[in-house]
Amino acid sequence: MKLSHTITACVALSLSFTACQTPLYRAVKSNDVVAVKRELAKGADPDEKASAANWFWKAPLLPIVATLDLAELAVIYGTGGLGVIPLCIIYAPFCKTFVAETVVDFSLTEGVYNFGDTTPAQAVGYKTAPELAYEIALSPRLNDIRLVEEQAMQYALDRNDIAGALRLLDKGAMRSLPDFRAAVQGDAAAQTRLALCYFEGKGVLSDYKKAIKWFSKAAKQGNADAAHHLGWCYSGGYGVDRDYEQALEWHIKAAAYGKKYAEKNMDVSLIDMAAALTGVAGYQALVGLCYKYGKCGFPKNNAAAAWWYRKAAEQGIAVAQSELADCYCFGEGVMINYPEAAKWARKAAEQGDADGQWLLGAMYYDGKGVVRDEEQARYWWRQAAAQGKAKARESLQRHGWL
Repeated sequence: MKLSHTITACVALSLSFTACQTPLYRAVKSNDVVAVKRELAKGADPDEKASAANWFWKAPLLPIVATLDLAELAVIYGTGGLGVIPLCIIYAPFCKTFVAETVVDFSLTEGVYNFGDTTPAQAVGYKTAPELAYEIALSPRLNDIRLVEEQAMQYALDRNDIAGALRLLDKGAMRSLPDFRAAVQGDAAAQTRLALCYFEGKGVLSDYKKAIKWFSKAAKQGNADAAHHLGWCYSGGYGVDRDYEQALEWHIKAAAYGKKYAEKNMDVSLIDMAAALTGVAGYQALVGLCYKYGKCGFPKNNAAAAWWYRKAAEQGIAVAQSELADCYCFGEGVMINYPEAAKWARKAAEQGDADGQWLLGAMYYDGKGVVRDEEQARYWWRQAAAQGKAKARESLQRHGWL
């Protein structure tokens, strides 16, 4: 019994070894590139034998085909089986460029997208190489470009390759975004609509950075809606770092482009808003109010309001100081900080600002940011009431101090 088993094993090993002694194997073993190409072009199949030994002779193939260009690879692998894909995945850390090219070629010649639960392109990380995605997508032999369309389009647009982008669109790329073609061709209204799709996630995954790119393209062409949305993105930090000066610049441009955001609900001219950018404190306070109440076409944004209030408050503008004190007292756009609130309320109160006087009195009464002191509370409330501040008069009445 043992002898028969031994004989059987030897025969199997001999057959397996003999199977490897094919012209293709010998060509691979001898590093003969011409012979490898010739045998595979004749139809030699790396997967014709489903034995374990089948995998061992494939390894020497890598250094050979790595020297070939994509056209040559197309000839070779166009006749081969799929066995090379697992090998490519195994070798990916060592020869990523070659592996990626091999997968490109498989995509072109075999239409291969699935291996188990992972696509070959994903296995070698094609997403880190937009140029490869672009090359795959534009191949005349690739019919379905959904796997690579976004990376390919990104590559084209980053290089201002409008012709390439249009060719991708002709092949069906970005079909879920009907405005894409007009946007690529420079239509500002289409660019704005496309940006909104990216911003809101309509027909595509939400992507603020892509939204910013398209808003910018449209805004630079004078589209008022795009300029307004761009200002909104800068003030809210959507896809960009928060930059309230940039936000104001784009709001000014939106108004100048004719959207009539300025002077919508308040008497604020473009000159007034532009003055804030040059450091004129009074207009900085005005911009802060626009942000706080969502006036003049500005989005309501307490953080932006607090930022502009501080710029004006530091230059001694009483209304900005009292508004900034409110921000710190009630956590509007900033973290609650009672000592900071009391500091700015006092600065405003001492300049005769009724709002600052009322808030300072309330902080003294509650002992927030200052040592509780009813006398100080009564004093500041009376100062504010004398200027007609209704809330101060109500506070005095409630405590019997009138």
